Amino acid sequence: MKSANRVAATFDNTPAGTKEASEWMRAGGEEHVYVSEEQFSLDERMAYVDDDLSRGADAVWGYYSQNGRYVSRALVACPRAGARCPYER
Repeated sequence: MKSANRVAATFDNTPAGTKEASEWMRAGGEEHVYVSEEQFSLDERMAYVDDDLSRGADAVWGYYSQNGRYVSRALVACPRAGARCPYER
């Protein structure tokens, strides 16, 4: 598990919280443009993210950006199977 200082943000599982989580993921995609953006656009990737969030599932990206950096972003759903969320604020 990551230490709490490595967690960028937390979002609750409400319509407002999932909207915030989606916006956070999109902002990362806009800041670090996918190397093959023309083949799999941000809007297409976000459709998957929003579907995952609507089902209470994780959404994870790992890709190379147009400037050659590897980008990793994850939205991890919790609680899981009754376990409390470790980073609740």
